[in-house]
Amino acid sequence: MSQWLGDRGMGAAGAQGTARRLVALAVVVALTVGGGAAAVAAQDSAADRAPKTITIGESNTAAQQEELLAAFGATADDRVTTVTVADTAAAMEGIYDLAGVDSAYSSTALACRAVGAGLTVTTRNIEVVGPDLYALALVTAGIGDAELVVAAPDEDPALGMTALTGVFRTWDLAACPGAAADADRQRLALETLALTVAIGQEQAPDDGVTRATRLVLAAQQALVTERIADPAAIRRLVAVQAAASGVLLDDDRRAELEDLLARLAAADLDWGAYAGGWTISRDPVANRVTMTGRPRAARTAARADPAPADPAPAAARTGVGGVAAL
Repeated sequence: MSQWLGDRGMGAAGAQGTARRLVALAVVVALTVGGGAAAVAAQDSAADRAPKTITIGESNTAAQQEELLAAFGATADDRVTTVTVADTAAAMEGIYDLAGVDSAYSSTALACRAVGAGLTVTTRNIEVVGPDLYALALVTAGIGDAELVVAAPDEDPALGMTALTGVFRTWDLAACPGAAADADRQRLALETLALTVAIGQEQAPDDGVTRATRLVLAAQQALVTERIADPAAIRRLVAVQAAASGVLLDDDRRAELEDLLARLAAADLDWGAYAGGWTISRDPVANRVTMTGRPRAARTAARADPAPADPAPAAARTGVGGVAAL
């Protein structure tokens, strides 16, 4: 097993020993405790699951690491690494202000799936970013076939803003077959996530991020499927989808969203199986979504809905000032 847990701030031998002990304990918990945290990872049969790349936020205690590894269904075949506050600050520089943030609890487990299988995203103790938004960010980054679990420990729920930085940090070491991810796409994905949350937190506190996610999902899907690139058409697209999603945009946020969509169009990205749009199925009880692509040829028979159904809401906070758990 490739051991990266505690690769910063610990000696190599100590890090490897800690990782071995924690994974062993996690496997025991996963095998002996029914339901609860261990159930998060039980989405596919063990025989069908590829080895996972697991990232653990550095602020988690040893007991919390054990809890998260159990939730992820960690095995001896999985790679485990630590993601630090410095890692997330570097990845989010110029995208999201991490001033005052001094901890990192968000953790992830990513397993590749067969090409064409689509995405499954589950969240656990993540209070702002919903699984819909993570799925959109993964597709934007060029990752279309994977199973992702984003989690924080029970005692320290997290916003989830920086969870994907760990996935992208380790991507070159465990890239999925058929994925088209690169640094530029990853940055666009992080920008999409951060801007969506910013828009959502300026709306009504109960479901603002949910409605903002609906707006960005619908706008980006139309951009991709209709190959919209003209600035005037992008402005109309944003106006229509904002109204349909019940999102109020001030001039600055409207301009930011239009600029992001324009850059996505200009990048001429390969959307692969998602070029014809996507279908999202939701399990609100499990905080899980499944996202599958539609081939572009299928658009003539089944056109994408202009406004997808409401994403399963995350318990969004009204702001992030002073919040240190990401």
